[in-house]
Amino acid sequence: MRTALRAYTAASTGPVAILTVIGEGSTLGERGRALIGEMMRELDPKVEAWGITIEGEGFWGTTARAMTATVRLFSRTNHPFKVTGKPEDGLTWLQQKTRRTLPENVLPTLALMRAELAKLPP
Repeated sequence: MRTALRAYTAASTGPVAILTVIGEGSTLGERGRALIGEMMRELDPKVEAWGITIEGEGFWGTTARAMTATVRLFSRTNHPFKVTGKPEDGLTWLQQKTRRTLPENVLPTLALMRAELAKLPP
């Protein structure tokens, strides 16, 4: 992810809007959270707004979203940031925050990616 985001921000002529979607049940661990904090600090000057969607209901989803918001606080970045439970909510927030129309293919592309991931062995 870090490599892709570096390439994306480097290719952009201005600040970028980022939506990261994390599927239900995904885990990062302490090292993963630290790496995400580092990545957010590194990319901060090029980010206009960053939304993270962590899918999942109940205790797991609530806890994962709270932990992600905490990682953001410790990363000490300046860009606007929001954690949501649904990609649609993250996109709506990004559009409001950046005052831009984002590509219409985001949700269909996400659906295609999920279909491909579902084909992989567990």
